Amino acid sequence: MGHHGILAHNDRRGSGDALRPWIIVGVGAAIYGLVSFWAAGRLPDDDVPTHLTADGTADRFGTAGQVVGIWVALGVGVVALAVVVVLLAQRGPLGALNIPNRDYWTAPQRVPTMRRMLADDMAAVMGVTLTFLSLVPLWMTQAAGNPDGSLAPAAIWLPLGLYVVGLLAWTRLLGRTRYRVQEERQPGRRRSPRGP
Repeated sequence: MGHHGILAHNDRRGSGDALRPWIIVGVGAAIYGLVSFWAAGRLPDDDVPTHLTADGTADRFGTAGQVVGIWVALGVGVVALAVVVVLLAQRGPLGALNIPNRDYWTAPQRVPTMRRMLADDMAAVMGVTLTFLSLVPLWMTQAAGNPDGSLAPAAIWLPLGLYVVGLLAWTRLLGRTRYRVQEERQPGRRRSPRGP
């Protein structure tokens, strides 16, 4: 397979179309929005916990409207961040991108493939983050249903720990596999025949 054949293979493997990152972010945003809408209908009018300490104890309370406002602000903020991150991957200056094996992937012939790969991967991070943040409305709704507004610490820290560990493991795997330096054979070059 020639040099251009290798690059075409990498391009197919790395990208999908330009809409894919936005679909991924949109799915995460939809999950967050639907969960928030569902939870909003189950909040009491008053004495809704707006903040929980590390041990799950509620230390601030507000109205249902205030809590829903927090959820909206959180969702809008993370979606806005996702848009910025994806646009940066697709069109931003190469110097602003943190890329494993930078010299290899910023070679002009590989930049389009790298940008599509990076946009897909950043969208996946933000989509998963939005899905994880769907737990916030669930946590606050559950806490509001308890007499003291508290929540079991494990209900917060276990999913948070799984999210962080999973994200770190996945990004490390990407650096070692997806963004590794690819072996490229030159046109007309053949492998040496194997001996007996």
